[in-house]
Amino acid sequence: MKTIISFLLKIFLLLNSKYKIKFLNKTLRIFNDYDKDFFFSYNYRKKFFKESKNKINNKISIIVQGPIIRKNNFTLNTINLYLRNCNSCIILSTWENELSTLEIKSLKKKGVNVLINKLPKIKGPRNLNYQILSTINAIKISKLKKKFFIIKTRTDFRIYLEKFDIKILKLFNSFKKKNKYLRIGSTSFTLQKRLFSVSDILMFGTTKNLSDYFSKLYSDKEFLNFNSFLKKLKKENFFLKESYSCFPENFLCYNYLKLKVNKNIKYNSKNYLDSLKKYFFIIDNSILDIFWYKYNHQYEYREYNHQLKFLDWLNLGRFND
Repeated sequence: MKTIISFLLKIFLLLNSKYKIKFLNKTLRIFNDYDKDFFFSYNYRKKFFKESKNKINNKISIIVQGPIIRKNNFTLNTINLYLRNCNSCIILSTWENELSTLEIKSLKKKGVNVLINKLPKIKGPRNLNYQILSTINAIKISKLKKKFFIIKTRTDFRIYLEKFDIKILKLFNSFKKKNKYLRIGSTSFTLQKRLFSVSDILMFGTTKNLSDYFSKLYSDKEFLNFNSFLKKLKKENFFLKESYSCFPENFLCYNYLKLKVNKNIKYNSKNYLDSLKKYFFIIDNSILDIFWYKYNHQYEYREYNHQLKFLDWLNLGRFND
């Protein structure tokens, strides 16, 4: 069986893009006709993009933070795509020794702001301080450039939606008119059944609000104290057990709300769901046509740990009730 699959794969890879698509169409049509359990579909997206220069004509910054993904030259081609699709200030915030001198020079020539950061001494849970530091420094550049709106994303994440910067801003502003308390947007990677798990893979909002969300580096003591705090809480059965362990999402979200929004907030389901509908905006991954280059990237927008979709978010309750 492995030999047959290997042989078919080799033939498939030799085909040009037009015939690859035809081959997939015919193969899936057969599967859909004869498989007794499932219907199958697929999506295909370009990997590589020609270089172009940044044409800035708005007050938006796109922050791409994290280590450079070299496989398929993913991160640098993501930058090329954004240069083509958007007219915003693009800031690439990464680490020492991730880019060559030639690559930095090339990026700057295209109008990309490149930040080379030193790794912080304290990593935090799942390298949270790495994300915070690279984001904080990028926000500083955004402020210097006088940009009032930020879309923060990652180096292993790509948005294919054309002109997504303007579309996100317009959508955010339309909901802001209905809800004056709205502060930050995220995606349907946000988890409804894991308390305070607003996804930080992609976030957007005013420069002020993103600066408040990623406000400082945290100490080991602060992470340990938060973990101890969670362990002492009464567990709510409806929610995932991970709600009571320290993750980047719940640590960032709860501390932001506690320190910057409502000092009386409690770590429970009512306060979490109330905060989601009042202070956050959720957009579906499928609307943005995203590709996250993770180990199981072949799965498209699957139900994973009860993701909070746009319609779920709308149904949390009316604004200002």
